[in-house]
Amino acid sequence: MNILDPWRGTSPDRSPLARGFPVLLAALAFFVALWANSDLGRRPLTGDELDYHRIAVDLAANGRFGTAYRFPVYPLIMAGFYRTFGANPAVMRVPNAMLAALTVWLTWLMAERVGRGRRWALVPVLLLGADAHLFRFAGMLLSENVFTPMVTAIALLLTRRGQNVGRASTGRLKGAGVLLGVSVLTRGQGLFILAACIAAEVLRRRRLSSWVVTAAGTAAVGLALWNVAIRREQGRWPILTSGTGWVLYGSYCPEAYQRGDRMGRWVPPSECLSRKRVPQGKDEWEENKVLARAALRSMLAHSLEQNIRLLVNKVFSALYPSPGVPAGAPLFIKGPAVLLAWSVMFGFLAGLWLRPHLVRERFPFYAATLVAVMLFYGSKRIMFPVFPLICLDAVNGWTALFERFRRSGPTEDSSNG
Repeated sequence: MNILDPWRGTSPDRSPLARGFPVLLAALAFFVALWANSDLGRRPLTGDELDYHRIAVDLAANGRFGTAYRFPVYPLIMAGFYRTFGANPAVMRVPNAMLAALTVWLTWLMAERVGRGRRWALVPVLLLGADAHLFRFAGMLLSENVFTPMVTAIALLLTRRGQNVGRASTGRLKGAGVLLGVSVLTRGQGLFILAACIAAEVLRRRRLSSWVVTAAGTAAVGLALWNVAIRREQGRWPILTSGTGWVLYGSYCPEAYQRGDRMGRWVPPSECLSRKRVPQGKDEWEENKVLARAALRSMLAHSLEQNIRLLVNKVFSALYPSPGVPAGAPLFIKGPAVLLAWSVMFGFLAGLWLRPHLVRERFPFYAATLVAVMLFYGSKRIMFPVFPLICLDAVNGWTALFERFRRSGPTEDSSNG
């Protein structure tokens, strides 16, 4: 039996192994993620994890967000588990592992839907699983855990059967619209994806399709409920969140323009010496305004050349292949991981160039991610939610390269003659 194609020679509908193979892959991902996040609840929480934990604890205990600093979907999920099993970060080990497994399963379904066969569909899944970020995020209290499978599910619902021929069904499109609307309340990146999908529909069809209207309507209702909740708690309308200024300042503070490893990456304002020259806000709302204005002043204070250099470094930092393996990993692990990461990015770029028609449904996701990087900072946290899509199109790219190479090679007649 061919281990890469165990259903070969049998009908996919009749083979139990064929039907259950995606489940086996997802189960394997679940147990790997569960092993990877074994220290969750035993190690100290840091950075963004602390925010999500505190909000979830407050929601579970008092039914209040307590702050508008973070988008609400992931804290609400955490609060549900905290209320049921106790306010311990270890409670999120199983849900995070399940979300990682769900991402793997959805990637498989999306790759299979493209229509090149089950053996071909296995390759993007293996590329996704070989990237350590999938399992690293599963060991952290971060919204990427729910946002990544959400983005993958949206892309799956929008992917047309068999090399993107024909149209997706109305039910699939409406489901994508609802998920896209919810994604806006999960991470700010969701708003960029929604805007990119609206722009793509207007440019392609000169009108808005019903699924995009559904997405915009879902996002509007969700944001309205979110604003009403924060208004009742704090007497303010957050619109999105009160943390935008913090993110912008870390993206455009004077330290972000300095040459070195940090250029183009986010610099925590708490580590910026320039932060001491910015007046403190009396609350999170005032702080948000103060930091946003300071970020704008810093950007305008630098020359056009410096801002262009910063922009280029942001894109380079985001696209630079990073396998996510620990710095102290042995060479026999790090070497292949780095090589694989580079091959994924090369294949992805080749796919964009050689087969743009196959990327059409996923292009708004890439464009939105690139805009988010350019506006804020270059980070794997911004890039990873679209990484399952990148893996799929990387295999598309390598397939196109091999087919082009095969067509350009010598024919049998010419080699004999």
